[in-house]
Amino acid sequence: MSSRRGFLALALGVALVPTGAFAQDAWPSRSIKLIVPFAAGGNTDTVARLTAERLSKALPATFVIENITGGGGQQAANTTAKAAPDGYTLFVVASPQFAIVPAMQTVTYDPLKDFTPIKNIAFNGFVLMVHKSVPANDLKELLAWGKSNPDKLAYASGGVGSVSHLSSALLFAKAGLAAKHVVYRGGAPANVDVLAGHVPMVFSNMSDALPHTKNPDVRLFAVSSARRAAQMPNVGTVGELAFPGFETGAWNGLVGPANLPASIVARLEKELSAFLKDTATQSKFAELGLEPDHGDTSEFSKQIKTDIPAWAEIVKLAGAGQKAP
Repeated sequence: MSSRRGFLALALGVALVPTGAFAQDAWPSRSIKLIVPFAAGGNTDTVARLTAERLSKALPATFVIENITGGGGQQAANTTAKAAPDGYTLFVVASPQFAIVPAMQTVTYDPLKDFTPIKNIAFNGFVLMVHKSVPANDLKELLAWGKSNPDKLAYASGGVGSVSHLSSALLFAKAGLAAKHVVYRGGAPANVDVLAGHVPMVFSNMSDALPHTKNPDVRLFAVSSARRAAQMPNVGTVGELAFPGFETGAWNGLVGPANLPASIVARLEKELSAFLKDTATQSKFAELGLEPDHGDTSEFSKQIKTDIPAWAEIVKLAGAGQKAP
C-alpha cells in the first residue's frame, strides 16, 4: 500500500513539478510588451527602442513598444503595476515616475512595493545654458548678477516638477535667490526661447544642449550631475563650482511588476549588462548625451530608495507639491 502511495506521489510530482519548471525555462515564448511613459521621440523612448532592439536579438523575443502617456507617467506605471509578473510586461521607467511625481501628487502605485527593479540603463545630467545677453562668464558671475538684478533673474523649464525646473529651483534656493520660473510645455520650446534670448537661462537636458556647445548665442556654465559629462569635459559641475554635494539628473531603468521571478530578472540583467558594454551602444549613448549605468540589480534598487526622499525634499523646496494636506 505504501509503495503504491509512493508511486502515486511520484507520479503526481512528475506531472506537476516540471510544468512550472518547463514554463519558466521556456521564457520567453511569446512577444514582450515594453511600456514607455512618454510619447515617441524623447530620451526615454529612444533608450527603450535601443534596449528593445538588443534584447529582441539576445533572448530572442519580439518586443512591442507601447507608449502610454498621461499623468507624468502615472498611467504607464499603473499599467505595469497591475500586470502579471510573468516577464511579458516590462517598463522603461524614468526617475520622475518613481521619485518626483509621487512627491507632487497622490498616486495609486507604490514605487517600492509594486515593481521589481531589474537594472538601470542610463543616466543623463542637465546643463545650465545661459543666453549671451546675460553679462556673466561663469556660474559665480551669473549668481552675482542675479543678486544685483533680481527683477531680471528668470529661468525656463519644460514644466512644473520637471528635472529642469527642480534643478533650477534647487540652484537658486542654495544661492538664496528668488528667480522667476517661466513654464513651457516641454524642454524643446523652453530651449528655443532661451536661444532666442526671451528667457535668460534653462537647465537643458544634456542631449538638447550638446548641439549648442559652440553656439555663440549661449554659454554652458555648469552640469547638474555629480561628475563632469564626458561629452563636455570643460564644463564644471555645480557641485565643484558653487555648491558641494549638488546633484540632479534623470535615469532610465528597466523594471517589471512586483514578484517578477528571479530567474527572469537575472537573465535580463545579464543581457542589459552586455548591451551597455558594447562599443556601439556606448558610442550611440554618447551622441545622445547619456551615460551607460554598469551597476547591477541591487544597485538600481538602492538608487530608487535613495532618490525618493531626496527628490521629495527638492520638490518641497521648490514649492511644487500639490498633494492635499
